[in-house]
Amino acid sequence: MGQRVNISYSIDIEELPQAVTNLITKAQAEIEALTAANKDWDIDFLSLETLAKITTLRETMSKADYILNDVSNIINGYIHYQTQPAQPTMPTTDLATDMDGLEAKLAQFKNAFGQPGSDEVTD
Repeated sequence: MGQRVNISYSIDIEELPQAVTNLITKAQAEIEALTAANKDWDIDFLSLETLAKITTLRETMSKADYILNDVSNIINGYIHYQTQPAQPTMPTTDLATDMDGLEAKLAQFKNAFGQPGSDEVTD
């Protein structure tokens, strides 16, 4: 079996059920192909042919398991998303009001540590 990589991408929440359905369908197809191709074993069980067939079976089962693990992770993430309290939004602020407040604090700082209107801080 080839190397595996994890990828991450976002989709609209409305697309999630179809994406999960597609993954489950893919896993089912792997399992059904596995079952259909290996119904009747008419071979010597202690042979290289049997060993090769078992290797293929295990790789196909592994593919299905990886897909189902991905589905499980997606569902867990969705349930976590659904059960979390809504995140508070950042309050919108008026930049002019913020600047006035900052200027007032700067003036207080200057008065406390130096002469009013002076850029120097005295000992």
